[in-house]
Amino acid sequence: MKKYWMMMIVALCLPILASCGGNQSRENDTGQDLYKEVLERYKRYVSLLNQGKREELQKDLKENKVSPEEFGYIFTLSTYEKPVAPEYVFSDLNKDGQDELLIGNGQNLTAVYYLENQKPTLLHTGYAASAGGFRSSLSLYENGQVSYANWHSTSPEMDLTLYSLNNKGVKIVKEMTLKIGGNEKVAQVLEVSSEEVDLTKFDWKAFEIVN
Repeated sequence: MKKYWMMMIVALCLPILASCGGNQSRENDTGQDLYKEVLERYKRYVSLLNQGKREELQKDLKENKVSPEEFGYIFTLSTYEKPVAPEYVFSDLNKDGQDELLIGNGQNLTAVYYLENQKPTLLHTGYAASAGGFRSSLSLYENGQVSYANWHSTSPEMDLTLYSLNNKGVKIVKEMTLKIGGNEKVAQVLEVSSEEVDLTKFDWKAFEIVN
């Protein structure tokens, strides 16, 4: 009889344990699967860049109807003599349980994507145009904030914007202008009270090459 009741208790507990396991899995879901469409696009970009298929890449960008910033960044890569293939990594920048998608490498951050209403959205890109003089850059900070700078090679100033990210979207914290060639740095002008993130600490991953 004792053995019978032990078996009954175990049988009753199994659904509860399974439910707990499922809840734990959902709690640990940081939304990486929601960036799948972005990752698939970049796999295609990298493959076309490696093959030197510039015209096909341009056609691909137009057909995907990507944002002007993404279009400009990727197409610019195709104009470099030796384009550096972008890599990626996921990171929960502001520790809200939801990952952001970072594009770049251990030296430069070239794009930041975040989730807005469960949809991957481009915050900004950072790159130097091979012609025309446009420049932009992105920086991450340990407090989860992101700074964006954009300027022209012939301009004496650059426009700065500081963002904070959360699971509801993006908020502009501050907008300023920095005189190029001065002693002040971006973080000083924006009054960022945090250290800049060391990009080399991330485990950057190469995009899978597709045919």
